[in-house]
Amino acid sequence: MRYLARLHGYVCGDGYANIYSYPYRKSRVRLDIKIDDRACLNRIVEAFAKLDYPPSVHEAEGRYGAWFTVLAQKKKVVHTILSLGPVGSHKWRMPNLKKQRWIREWIRAFFDSDATVTYVNREVTVESVNQAGLCHLRAVLVKDFGIYSHLKFRSHRGTHLLRICGRENLERFYNRVGFYHQRKQMKLRLS
Repeated sequence: MRYLARLHGYVCGDGYANIYSYPYRKSRVRLDIKIDDRACLNRIVEAFAKLDYPPSVHEAEGRYGAWFTVLAQKKKVVHTILSLGPVGSHKWRMPNLKKQRWIREWIRAFFDSDATVTYVNREVTVESVNQAGLCHLRAVLVKDFGIYSHLKFRSHRGTHLLRICGRENLERFYNRVGFYHQRKQMKLRLS
């Protein structure tokens, strides 16, 4: 379950999943995860390996370095990941996971792909159009990890911003959740 939580978190953060159905043809599935860190890529591939599926990985050069796209097209694997809950910018939800390590795994994956760490402002932020998803995530951070955050609406962008700030909250996030993403973990350590 830990590996499913990880994959679902990455898809909710910066990925997508589609089920295409055509008249008179078999339906097709496609799941993409985009990530810009090799350590995260290794964690994603490891999670797929636990599901006995080798995904295809494509590398591209971006403005700030390498980007990786992990692609899965096996129905059973995609349906298993999507069984944890909805994904997509407006619909993603954190699944109801029973064990704290599974919750940590989902949050870590989600923040790996969608969070920004700034040591100038000493904060970790996640921006999303999904207010309900961020509210649920905020409640889980407080209840399970003692990490307090603020939720703010950015009217000029039409998005919501979840901000974790303050030395105590950042230390709790670093010690209790953390990142697999090496650059973000380093920035958080310096904050």
